[in-house]
Amino acid sequence: MPFDPDVEVFPLELFALIVDATRDDRSTLLNLSLVSKSFLKISQRSLYRRVSLGGIKVASVGGEKGRWSMFDISNDTRFFRTLTKTPHLAHQVRDFSFRPDTGHMSEYLWDNFHQALHLMVNLKYLQLTLMGSDRTFYRILEDLCSHPFQLEVFSWKDYRRRMTNQDMVAFLSFLASQPRLRALDVLSSTAALLLPPESCPNLATFVGDYRLAGPVLRGSSVTNFVWMGGHLEPSPLLEPEWAACFSNLRLLVFFDQFPVDVDLVDLVSHLQSLEALQISFESGTVPSDHVLYKATELLQHIPKVQHLRVLTWTGAHPSHWGVSNVGWLEGFKAAANNFFDNPTIQHVYLSCQSGDGERYFRWSREASRGCAIEVDADDLVGFYHGLDFDGSLIDRRFVYGQ
Repeated sequence: MPFDPDVEVFPLELFALIVDATRDDRSTLLNLSLVSKSFLKISQRSLYRRVSLGGIKVASVGGEKGRWSMFDISNDTRFFRTLTKTPHLAHQVRDFSFRPDTGHMSEYLWDNFHQALHLMVNLKYLQLTLMGSDRTFYRILEDLCSHPFQLEVFSWKDYRRRMTNQDMVAFLSFLASQPRLRALDVLSSTAALLLPPESCPNLATFVGDYRLAGPVLRGSSVTNFVWMGGHLEPSPLLEPEWAACFSNLRLLVFFDQFPVDVDLVDLVSHLQSLEALQISFESGTVPSDHVLYKATELLQHIPKVQHLRVLTWTGAHPSHWGVSNVGWLEGFKAAANNFFDNPTIQHVYLSCQSGDGERYFRWSREASRGCAIEVDADDLVGFYHGLDFDGSLIDRRFVYGQ
């Protein structure tokens, strides 16, 4: 091996400090990798720590809806082969997301996919997204149980209309093989998939609809629930076993939908341990007036939630807050300050759309009333971390971890 003089002169800790200062900027990391072997060794940890392959969401242009872009399958194949030929790079991967393309997958790619995945022995976060049907998609599940990694977070987004019995058995077997899972995010377009109570006994966070959440919440120690829409059937009242689950929640998020048929008085009566409540509508969407009315009706019950510390509202705003392009901040002030009638609330977060994009504001009990501080979108991360919750689980960028 050629002599690398910087190894003798500077400790690796110095190179690590410089790499950390890049904040994972890929172009900077790639350039540093060309400087010396020491920079290459340290930079590889960041370059391969978080990997995302597949299509990406393209922003709407000219009034068209956002769409999924096509991706170059040959690049993914080359990447998988790189990992299989250099296992030490696969060992660096902690966070991996993959969205295979419909109609363009080959058996050869799936072979490379599983060979590379098998080498990711330190993998902690895995996200798999199936946007449509493909004759080869069954292969994404066939060998998952044989891989050696032990996940902390697993996200499964399946938009296929049908899931075969073989797929469901493989999926449930994989969950059973991951006893260290702390967070599970499941979206399934088929009603046939059901999660048994014993699926993930050590979960702290579940993201999904009411149908999938029921057995999981009853069979584990979930304290953080991201409710992705869904309805209560046949009664708007919580069943006794559900009531017990909600009594254990420390964080409840209504994301992109709100269950309009829930009895809010009954719901609030069971939120005895709740410390954080978030109501979020995806940016750029406008929910129906009925949904907005029901969601804001919940806010009227805030004083009854005895241990609530943080309240967050993002996305669409109710018209009666007086929000407009001109007076949105004044409307927010009046709404936010009223929430401090609950003596335990420490912070209120609200977001709004402006000419510069989405802006976030925080009201604090310690500050004088009416004073809002503009904050970064991830200002809640620290608080959520204390609840054993990764705030990026409710971010549509599909990125985990900090």
